[in-house]
Amino acid sequence: MLQLGHQIVFVGGEEILRGEELEGLGFKKLDALHIACAESGNADILLTTDDRMLRRAKRYRAQLRVRVENPYTWLQEIN
Repeated sequence: MLQLGHQIVFVGGEEILRGEELEGLGFKKLDALHIACAESGNADILLTTDDRMLRRAKRYRAQLRVRVENPYTWLQEIN
């Protein structure tokens, strides 16, 4: 599956501003930036095993422009 997607997202002003917005929702700084970059790159999904990030993403899913899921859960879902 990794071969299907390839894109580099550079961190710019837009990503930094969005990351700061996400920090305001309680995401850790680097998690917020990671989500902001996934949104900027129009990712369909952002996979993470970080339980804290997953809980917060679930709580604020309506405000996110990318789906955040656990890879194991996601793989079970698509199979």
